[in-house]
Formats: sequence, structure tokens, C-alpha cells
Amino acid sequence: MCSVWSVYTIEQIEIPLPSLDVQKRYADVLDNFEQICNDLSIGLPAEIEARQKQYEFYRDLLLTFAETNGSLVTDRQTDRQTDRQTDRA
Repeated sequence: MCSVWSVYTIEQIEIPLPSLDVQKRYADVLDNFEQICNDLSIGLPAEIEARQKQYEFYRDLLLTFAETNGSLVTDRQTDRQTDRQTDRA
């Protein structure tokens, strides 16, 4: 049997609500959860990209190790060597 709800019947339904303090605590918890989710969706891809660049840098450094006669040369040292060569020219 199909039951038909009247406006009056629906108006008579009581829906219990937690106190305003409890509602505010729920809102704070949900806001915190949303912030964590947003930070992960923004921060995690950026972190992955940074680690990928770091991996590529060190991989390239290791692959060019033989070209520098077995010594590791930092970018700053390379810049100084380039400056010296430019100054001599």
C-alpha cells in the first residue's frame, strides 16, 4: 500500500538537532578535515614534482661524473671556472 504524506504530517515530524556548541565543534572538525584534504591535493603533487627534479639532478650528476675527471664539481665551482675562463678571453 502506498502511503501519501501530507504537508501537515511532514510538519509534525521532529528532527532532533545537537546543541549549537556541538554543531560548532562538528563544523570545526569538518573544516580541519577539508583543509587537510586540500593541502594533500595541492602539496602532494608539488612534493612529487620536487622529488622528481631532485632525482633527475642527482641522476645527471652521477652520469656526468666521468666527464669531470672523477671529481664532483658544484654549480658554484662551475660558475667560478666559467667566470675565470671568460675573464681570460
